[in-house]
Amino acid sequence: MHELGFAVQIEETLLDLMKSESLSKIDEVTIDIGEATGVVGRFLLECWPAAIDGTELEGCVLKVNEIKAVGECRHCEKQFPV
Repeated sequence: MHELGFAVQIEETLLDLMKSESLSKIDEVTIDIGEATGVVGRFLLECWPAAIDGTELEGCVLKVNEIKAVGECRHCEKQFPV
């Protein structure tokens, strides 16, 4: 499950941000995940509590916007779902 790795990476990025911006707390974070990435938003959300357990981010809510993959015809420029 590579979503756990993504959750940990998000956690590390947020902890770095807290340190660099002198923040004491982050209540909520929203991320966009493209459909073509192969990351399953539901699985990422399930991993989030384990990634932030025992850190300064404990209690931080993760929200995920799933972005649909869209292709475009090179000839007519019409867009279509992938």
